[in-house]
Amino acid sequence: MANEFIGDALTRHTIWLQGLATHEANKFDPFVVKADKIIRDALSAAGPTINTQKELNGILSKLRKELGETYSEWGESLINDLEEIADNEINFTANTLDKAANVEVIKPTLEQTWAAINARPIQINDKGESKLMQPLIKSFTPNEVQRVNGIIRNGFFSGTTTQNIITAIRGTKTNNFKDGALITTRRNAEAIARTSVNHVSNMARQSTFKANQDILNGWLYSATLDNRTSNFCRFQDGKVYDIGEGPLPPSHINCRSSAIPQLKNKFDIFGSSGTRASKGAKGGQQTTANNYYEWLAKQPKWFQEEVLGKTRTELFRKGGLTADQFRRATSDKFGEALDLEAIKRKQPDAWREAGLK
Repeated sequence: MANEFIGDALTRHTIWLQGLATHEANKFDPFVVKADKIIRDALSAAGPTINTQKELNGILSKLRKELGETYSEWGESLINDLEEIADNEINFTANTLDKAANVEVIKPTLEQTWAAINARPIQINDKGESKLMQPLIKSFTPNEVQRVNGIIRNGFFSGTTTQNIITAIRGTKTNNFKDGALITTRRNAEAIARTSVNHVSNMARQSTFKANQDILNGWLYSATLDNRTSNFCRFQDGKVYDIGEGPLPPSHINCRSSAIPQLKNKFDIFGSSGTRASKGAKGGQQTTANNYYEWLAKQPKWFQEEVLGKTRTELFRKGGLTADQFRRATSDKFGEALDLEAIKRKQPDAWREAGLK
């Protein structure tokens, strides 16, 4: 049936997209290796210590230029790749709808879609802060240059040797160089790459949905079903929104959620015969659960505690709440997690039923 076809296609494509995001993140590795050499060369040339303010300023200026050029080259390469990904996502979404609905599907132009991608901000944290995609990518360069220069400046004024400054930046061999500033730079690049791929994919889908509203009822917020899913995405999972409305993923940095088209009539992919991938206590499996908390209810207690913590797990298991009631009880109207005292005030009967104090 069409719903099974779309479910299978989207499951496979989500796995492919996450692999593509990893590939894009790994493309930063040669740049961080180059940055490491630039930093070591600049500091080693100073000798055992940086002796004067003039010498310090020369090093900082050199690094602003050379690290800036290196990181900017990576950012430009990522933006070029993202435009290609946008084109691929338009074609994938349109072709999947075409095969499932057996109708002629309209494809939005890449120009229209790319403009939409660059016009819609990406939410970057739970405080509502957001950035447009290209400024987010381009801000990486000054931020990471400043990270390195700040360590060098601090080392100079505290009398630290150049070798110790280098170690603070690149890390120690004992810890496989995972305890220095450059590992933070690597993780930030990875987060930007992963988040941008998700943003491009979901915006390309949404543009395709808008071009084909005659065959769609809306779109469904689909979170990844595992123990790393954020509270906001758990809260949103399974909700259906009108085309062009709702909290379109990514909902935060490193968000893995996606938008799923809701075809009219019999094409609901989360209907009785629809399944999707999950990764619970028994590893990767298919599930028919309609939302995150329905799926979580089928997991063992230790897994639930890993996701919710011990107190929330007791409420989840013993409070007499349905999956949807628990979702609403533990989050505010915006999907952000409530603290335990707020949950207790909101659901005093369930709190007592669970034996909580």
